[in-house]
Amino acid sequence: MKVKRRLFWCNPYSWLVGFLVFAISLGSYVMFSNFFHNWTHVGFEAAMESAHFDFYPMHGYTLIQLIGPLLAGISVLPVLRLKRCMPNIYLRTEHGYRFFLKRTAAYIVYGCVLMYAAYVIFLLIGALNLPILYTVDRYLFVEITGWEFSNQHPILYYLLEGFVRYVLFMSVYGLFSVALSFLTDKDYLCILIPMIYYNFLAIAVSALEGLVQVITQAELMPNLLFLAPTYTVMSNARAYVNGFAIIFPLLPVIAFSVLVIVYRIRWDHRRDAYGVR
Repeated sequence: MKVKRRLFWCNPYSWLVGFLVFAISLGSYVMFSNFFHNWTHVGFEAAMESAHFDFYPMHGYTLIQLIGPLLAGISVLPVLRLKRCMPNIYLRTEHGYRFFLKRTAAYIVYGCVLMYAAYVIFLLIGALNLPILYTVDRYLFVEITGWEFSNQHPILYYLLEGFVRYVLFMSVYGLFSVALSFLTDKDYLCILIPMIYYNFLAIAVSALEGLVQVITQAELMPNLLFLAPTYTVMSNARAYVNGFAIIFPLLPVIAFSVLVIVYRIRWDHRRDAYGVR
């Protein structure tokens, strides 16, 4: 039992996505801020003196926002592989819901915790080395925190924003990959389909907004945030509506995942004459 637990907590895929979150965030900041330009032109020390924390987390997330579902899928790869053995294991040892959902939840939570921890380390590096100018207004959950929270407590605000991005969002898309494993035996499809859904729908919604604006000649963009899966992780990039609206783009993914998992577990359970009733 101790060996199994040790192997579980040493799951290399969860540690891999944690490392990727940190490395990509750091590289994304260097690439998309003025830091790299200043570094190559005036030197590292001068670049550090001119840099500040206000846009540090935003630039660090620029690349992550494109591949978030990919990282979520990689973190649950052990669940996808474990599922292949389940018809001969869980139906005869334990009720299917308990066996499968406990392991799925454990791997999802563990992967999200490591990704969030990597983000916190990235955040603290910037907070300890870069000055905070308190010039960036952020509005996520202002209904609870108040309008000045992001400037009065920038570190706490970005910890909250990171929780949404690396725990809430990643857990839902990790569950999405697990649900797809009931429909296909190919692991790469379980990882790529959430990526395609996420990016294709985001592009389609953006194009639809532009088309509607041209047709109606409206001065304001139509609010189609309920259709854009990116709103959950990029709510500050659109006109503010409500902090709790970030949950709505996740609802189709949650509904699909839960329905597929519950239906297939019940179906497989009924088909096994020796399964636990």
